Amino acid sequence: MKSLPDEILVKVQAADARLRQNPFYARLLAGEVDREEYALWLVQLHCYVRHTVRGERALAAAMGARAATSPAAATIRDHALHEASEEEGHDELLVNDLAELWGVTPGEARGRIEYEPKAPSAQLWGGFLDLTITRYPEGVVGIALALESLAALHMDAIRDGLLGSGSIFGIENAISFVAGHCSAVESQHQAQGIQRSLLLDDPASRTAALFFADAALANFEGIARFVAEQLPEAVSA
Repeated sequence: MKSLPDEILVKVQAADARLRQNPFYARLLAGEVDREEYALWLVQLHCYVRHTVRGERALAAAMGARAATSPAAATIRDHALHEASEEEGHDELLVNDLAELWGVTPGEARGRIEYEPKAPSAQLWGGFLDLTITRYPEGVVGIALALESLAALHMDAIRDGLLGSGSIFGIENAISFVAGHCSAVESQHQAQGIQRSLLLDDPASRTAALFFADAALANFEGIARFVAEQLPEAVSA
C-alpha cells in the first residue's frame, strides 16, 4: 500500500497530464497566452490564494489543541505556522500583477477582481475551505501538498514562457506571483509537506488529507477548463 504522500503525488501527476491537454493551459505553460487570458487566470488564483493563510492558521490551531499529548501534532502546528507566515501577502502579489496588466492602481484592481468572471470551482473554494477547517482541518495538509507539488512542476515553465514569448508587453512587471512560486521554493515546500503528511497518525486524518488534495486538484483543473471556455476565440487563435 502506498504512503499518503505517494498517493497524493500520483494524483498530482495525473492532474498534470490532464492540464497539459487543456488548450488554454498548454499555451500558458508555453507562454503563448494573451493579456486577457493571463489576467483571467490570475483572478481565478486569487479566489483560493486569499484563503491560504487562514487555512494554515486553522490547521495550526487544531494541532495546537493536541500538542500537549502528541509530538506529531506539535510538529504539524509549528509547520503550519511557518507556512502561514510564508504565504502572508501572496494575494497582494496577484493584485499587484493584475494592476499592472489592467493599467490601474492595486486598490482599483482589488475592486475589479470581485466583478470579473470566475469559475464555479473557484467561487466555491472559500466555502469549501470553511467546511475543511471546521470539520477536518487535517485536510489542509493534503491541499497544500497537492497545490505546491503542482506549482513545482509548472511555475518555472510559465514564468520562462511568458518572459520568452514577448506576447504580453510589459509582462516582466506582472509575474511577481509566478516568480515567487518558482520550482526551487515550491519543491522545498513539497518536501516539507511530505514530511508533515507522514505525521498524520489516524485513518480519519489521512483520508481527509487525501480527499481534500483531490478537491484542490479538481478546483485547479476547473479553473483551467473555465478559462479555456470563457475565452474560446483566444483558444482557437
